[in-house]
Amino acid sequence: MCLGLPHLRYIVTAAEHRSFRRAAAALNVTQPTLSKRIRELEDDLGVALFQRAVLNSLRRARMSWRAQGACSLSSKR
Repeated sequence: MCLGLPHLRYIVTAAEHRSFRRAAAALNVTQPTLSKRIRELEDDLGVALFQRAVLNSLRRARMSWRAQGACSLSSKR
């Protein structure tokens, strides 16, 4: 893949907004499109340009949910 102006614009905008969702909105593209293009570029370069924290956030939310559920169950006994 050739690094062109659109790819550079995607990278810079995502870095400026610190959010793929907000960057996609600013660029008038969908978030999956932006994410896919950046991922393709990262794969071609062989380096991650961004840290993706979604999985960590989801894991924390799931652990919190489980802890709350356990507390609710123990308080009903």
